[in-house]
Amino acid sequence: LNVLDPGFNLHLREDLIQDVWVVEKPTSDGVVTSVEAFDARGELMAMFFGARKPGQSELQAWRHIVAHLQAAAAGQPSGAVTA
Repeated sequence: LNVLDPGFNLHLREDLIQDVWVVEKPTSDGVVTSVEAFDARGELMAMFFGARKPGQSELQAWRHIVAHLQAAAAGQPSGAVTA
């Protein structure tokens, strides 16, 4: 997977991803959700967060994206959310 934008480049070997986790982390601004990818040795390959500034809550749009990813991974319709 290659993402090339002005000011941002991402090169991720999807074939080396073993596990992907959705992690909810408590902060002073509320819960922050990340999507984290690990290789077969358990090493962190990538960590994704929604855009957020200190003092602001996580965007509902990011939580919606993560919920759709979880539903797709579980083989459910796109409107479904898994716990």
